[in-house]
Amino acid sequence: TIEEMNSSTDLSIDKGILGVALVINFLIYNRYIDGDVDEVLGDVDALLYKNLKNEDIHYGLSCTSGLVCFLVYLVERIGCTKNRKSLCANMNEESLRTVINKLGQTAMPQFVNLTKDVYTSIINDYPILFLYLGKAIKLGVYSDTIYSIAKTWTKSVTSYLPYHSINRLYLAISLSYLNQSIKNELLEKYVKLLLFSLDMDDIYKEVDEKIMNINEGAFFIDILLWASKN
Repeated sequence: TIEEMNSSTDLSIDKGILGVALVINFLIYNRYIDGDVDEVLGDVDALLYKNLKNEDIHYGLSCTSGLVCFLVYLVERIGCTKNRKSLCANMNEESLRTVINKLGQTAMPQFVNLTKDVYTSIINDYPILFLYLGKAIKLGVYSDTIYSIAKTWTKSVTSYLPYHSINRLYLAISLSYLNQSIKNELLEKYVKLLLFSLDMDDIYKEVDEKIMNINEGAFFIDILLWASKN
Protein backbone atom coordinates (compact mmCIF):
# COMPACT_ATOMS: atom_id res chain seq x y z
CA THR A 1 0.00 0.00 0.00
CA ILE A 2 2.78 2.43 0.92
CA GLU A 3 4.69 1.70 -2.29
CA GLU A 4 1.60 2.43 -4.39
CA MET A 5 0.80 5.51 -2.29
CA ASN A 6 4.27 6.99 -2.77
CA SER A 7 3.85 6.86 -6.55
CA SER A 8 0.87 9.24 -6.37
CA THR A 9 0.89 13.04 -6.18
CA ASP A 10 -2.83 13.43 -5.40
CA LEU A 11 -2.95 15.10 -1.97
CA SER A 12 -6.66 14.64 -1.36
CA ILE A 13 -8.24 12.75 1.52
CA ASP A 14 -11.08 11.13 -0.43
CA LYS A 15 -9.11 9.80 -3.40
CA GLY A 16 -5.44 10.53 -2.72
CA ILE A 17 -2.52 9.80 -0.45
CA LEU A 18 -3.55 11.90 2.55
CA GLY A 19 -6.55 9.64 3.09
CA VAL A 20 -4.31 6.56 3.09
CA ALA A 21 -1.75 8.35 5.28
CA LEU A 22 -4.45 9.21 7.83
CA VAL A 23 -5.40 5.54 8.11
CA ILE A 24 -1.76 4.48 8.52
CA ASN A 25 -1.26 7.20 11.13
CA PHE A 26 -4.29 5.92 13.07
CA LEU A 27 -3.25 2.26 12.86
CA ILE A 28 0.31 2.86 14.08
CA TYR A 29 -0.70 5.29 16.83
CA ASN A 30 -3.27 2.84 18.20
CA ARG A 31 -0.83 -0.11 17.86
CA TYR A 32 -2.85 -2.11 15.37
CA ILE A 33 0.35 -2.32 13.32
CA ASP A 34 4.00 -1.74 14.20
CA GLY A 35 6.19 0.89 12.61
CA ASP A 36 7.86 4.27 12.90
CA VAL A 37 5.15 6.64 11.68
CA ASP A 38 7.66 9.37 10.82
CA GLU A 39 9.64 6.95 8.67
CA VAL A 40 6.52 5.58 6.98
CA LEU A 41 4.85 8.94 6.30
CA GLY A 42 7.93 11.17 5.98
CA ASP A 43 7.71 11.34 2.17
CA VAL A 44 4.01 12.29 2.34
CA ASP A 45 4.75 15.02 4.89
CA ALA A 46 7.56 16.34 2.70
CA LEU A 47 5.38 16.41 -0.44
CA LEU A 48 2.65 18.32 1.40
CA TYR A 49 5.22 20.78 2.81
CA LYS A 50 6.74 21.33 -0.65
CA ASN A 51 3.36 21.97 -2.28
CA LEU A 52 2.21 24.34 0.47
CA LYS A 53 5.39 26.39 0.07
CA ASN A 54 4.90 26.62 -3.71
CA GLU A 55 3.26 30.01 -4.21
CA ASP A 56 2.24 29.05 -7.76
CA ILE A 57 -0.22 26.46 -6.38
CA HIS A 58 -3.51 27.87 -5.11
CA TYR A 59 -5.89 25.80 -3.01
CA GLY A 60 -9.57 26.24 -2.25
CA LEU A 61 -11.28 25.59 1.06
CA SER A 62 -12.36 21.98 0.37
CA CYS A 63 -12.25 19.52 3.26
CA THR A 64 -11.38 16.71 0.85
CA SER A 65 -8.74 18.33 -1.38
CA GLY A 66 -8.07 21.89 -0.18
CA LEU A 67 -6.89 23.82 2.86
CA VAL A 68 -9.37 22.27 5.29
CA CYS A 69 -8.25 18.83 4.07
CA PHE A 70 -4.64 19.74 4.89
CA LEU A 71 -5.71 21.14 8.26
CA VAL A 72 -7.40 17.83 9.13
CA TYR A 73 -4.37 15.78 8.10
CA LEU A 74 -1.83 17.93 9.92
CA VAL A 75 -3.80 18.17 13.16
CA GLU A 76 -4.30 14.40 13.24
CA ARG A 77 -0.68 13.77 12.24
CA ILE A 78 0.81 16.13 14.84
CA GLY A 79 -1.62 14.93 17.50
CA CYS A 80 -0.34 11.36 17.06
CA THR A 81 3.34 12.32 16.99
CA LYS A 82 5.21 11.02 20.03
CA ASN A 83 8.40 12.99 19.39
CA ARG A 84 7.39 16.62 18.84
CA LYS A 85 11.07 17.56 18.31
CA SER A 86 11.63 15.26 15.32
CA LEU A 87 12.29 16.57 11.82
CA CYS A 88 8.86 15.38 10.63
CA ALA A 89 7.14 17.05 13.59
CA ASN A 90 8.90 20.36 12.90
CA MET A 91 8.04 20.13 9.20
CA ASN A 92 4.39 19.35 9.92
CA GLU A 93 4.10 22.18 12.42
CA GLU A 94 5.50 24.58 9.82
CA SER A 95 3.01 23.18 7.28
CA LEU A 96 0.21 23.75 9.78
CA ARG A 97 1.27 27.36 10.29
CA THR A 98 1.27 27.83 6.50
CA VAL A 99 -2.24 26.33 6.21
CA ILE A 100 -3.52 28.58 9.02
CA ASN A 101 -2.06 31.65 7.33
CA LYS A 102 -3.61 30.73 3.98
CA LEU A 103 -6.99 30.13 5.65
CA GLY A 104 -6.73 33.52 7.33
CA GLN A 105 -6.21 35.13 3.92
CA THR A 106 -8.88 33.31 1.93
CA ALA A 107 -11.66 31.80 4.06
CA MET A 108 -13.73 34.75 5.28
CA PRO A 109 -15.24 35.83 1.91
CA GLN A 110 -16.53 32.28 1.48
CA PHE A 111 -18.62 32.22 4.67
CA VAL A 112 -21.55 33.58 2.66
CA ASN A 113 -21.85 30.01 1.31
CA LEU A 114 -23.13 28.95 4.75
CA THR A 115 -26.56 30.12 3.55
CA LYS A 116 -26.32 28.22 0.26
CA ASP A 117 -26.57 24.73 1.70
CA VAL A 118 -28.58 22.71 -0.81
CA TYR A 119 -27.92 19.34 0.86
CA THR A 120 -26.88 17.84 4.19
CA SER A 121 -23.67 15.85 4.62
CA ILE A 122 -21.01 15.13 7.19
CA ILE A 123 -18.54 16.25 4.49
CA ASN A 124 -19.16 19.95 5.09
CA ASP A 125 -16.23 22.36 4.80
CA TYR A 126 -17.26 24.88 7.46
CA PRO A 127 -18.07 22.72 10.52
CA ILE A 128 -14.96 20.64 9.83
CA LEU A 129 -12.90 23.84 9.58
CA PHE A 130 -14.14 25.13 12.95
CA LEU A 131 -13.79 21.73 14.67
CA TYR A 132 -10.20 21.33 13.54
CA LEU A 133 -9.25 24.89 14.39
CA GLY A 134 -10.40 24.04 17.92
CA LYS A 135 -8.29 20.87 17.83
CA ALA A 136 -5.30 22.84 16.50
CA ILE A 137 -5.50 25.32 19.39
CA LYS A 138 -5.45 22.43 21.85
CA LEU A 139 -2.29 21.09 20.18
CA GLY A 140 -0.55 24.32 21.16
CA VAL A 141 0.71 25.06 17.64
CA TYR A 142 0.20 28.65 16.46
CA SER A 143 -2.60 29.04 19.00
CA ASP A 144 -2.37 32.84 19.33
CA THR A 145 -2.67 33.31 15.57
CA ILE A 146 -5.62 30.90 15.33
CA TYR A 147 -7.31 32.78 18.15
CA SER A 148 -6.81 36.11 16.34
CA ILE A 149 -8.06 34.74 13.02
CA ALA A 150 -11.13 33.15 14.63
CA LYS A 151 -11.93 36.40 16.41
CA THR A 152 -11.65 38.30 13.11
CA TRP A 153 -14.00 35.81 11.46
CA THR A 154 -16.64 35.99 14.18
CA LYS A 155 -18.68 38.94 12.88
CA SER A 156 -18.79 37.44 9.41
CA VAL A 157 -19.72 33.91 10.50
CA THR A 158 -22.46 35.11 12.83
CA SER A 159 -24.11 37.03 9.99
CA TYR A 160 -25.33 33.86 8.29
CA LEU A 161 -27.75 31.04 9.04
CA PRO A 162 -27.73 27.74 7.12
CA TYR A 163 -31.05 26.76 5.59
CA HIS A 164 -31.24 23.14 6.79
CA SER A 165 -31.79 22.39 10.46
CA ILE A 166 -29.23 19.58 10.27
CA ASN A 167 -26.59 22.02 9.04
CA ARG A 168 -27.52 24.50 11.77
CA LEU A 169 -27.00 21.83 14.40
CA TYR A 170 -23.71 20.74 12.81
CA LEU A 171 -22.47 24.35 12.74
CA ALA A 172 -23.56 24.97 16.34
CA ILE A 173 -21.66 21.91 17.57
CA SER A 174 -18.47 22.81 15.71
CA LEU A 175 -18.50 26.46 16.81
CA SER A 176 -19.25 25.44 20.38
CA TYR A 177 -16.18 23.20 20.31
CA LEU A 178 -14.00 26.00 18.92
CA ASN A 179 -15.39 28.42 21.49
CA GLN A 180 -14.18 26.20 24.32
CA SER A 181 -10.75 27.63 23.47
CA ILE A 182 -11.40 31.17 22.26
CA LYS A 183 -14.29 31.98 24.63
CA ASN A 184 -15.88 34.64 22.41
CA GLU A 185 -19.13 36.13 23.76
CA LEU A 186 -20.58 36.90 20.32
CA LEU A 187 -19.90 33.36 19.17
CA GLU A 188 -21.56 31.96 22.27
CA LYS A 189 -24.69 34.01 21.56
CA TYR A 190 -24.69 32.86 17.94
CA VAL A 191 -24.49 29.19 18.99
CA LYS A 192 -27.51 29.75 21.22
CA LEU A 193 -29.32 31.40 18.31
CA LEU A 194 -28.57 28.42 16.05
CA LEU A 195 -29.90 25.98 18.65
CA PHE A 196 -32.98 28.13 19.34
CA SER A 197 -33.77 28.24 15.61
CA LEU A 198 -33.78 24.45 15.29
CA ASP A 199 -36.93 22.53 14.51
CA MET A 200 -36.29 18.96 15.66
CA ASP A 201 -39.10 17.66 13.48
CA ASP A 202 -37.38 19.19 10.45
CA ILE A 203 -34.16 17.34 11.29
CA TYR A 204 -35.92 14.00 10.86
CA LYS A 205 -37.71 15.20 7.74
CA GLU A 206 -34.44 16.31 6.15
CA VAL A 207 -32.87 12.87 6.24
CA ASP A 208 -33.93 9.65 4.57
CA GLU A 209 -33.84 7.11 7.38
CA LYS A 210 -33.40 4.35 4.80
CA ILE A 211 -29.94 5.69 3.95
CA MET A 212 -27.71 3.74 6.32
CA ASN A 213 -24.40 5.54 5.93
CA ILE A 214 -22.45 8.00 8.03
CA ASN A 215 -22.21 10.63 5.32
CA GLU A 216 -25.80 11.70 4.81
CA GLY A 217 -28.10 9.15 6.43
CA ALA A 218 -29.50 8.24 9.82
CA PHE A 219 -26.08 7.53 11.34
CA PHE A 220 -25.03 11.13 10.61
CA ILE A 221 -28.03 12.39 12.60
CA ASP A 222 -27.24 10.02 15.46
CA ILE A 223 -23.70 11.38 15.65
CA LEU A 224 -24.91 15.00 15.64
CA LEU A 225 -27.45 14.33 18.40
CA TRP A 226 -24.83 12.50 20.48
CA ALA A 227 -22.37 15.38 20.00
CA SER A 228 -24.96 18.02 20.84
CA LYS A 229 -25.84 16.19 24.04
CA ASN A 230 -22.18 16.18 25.05
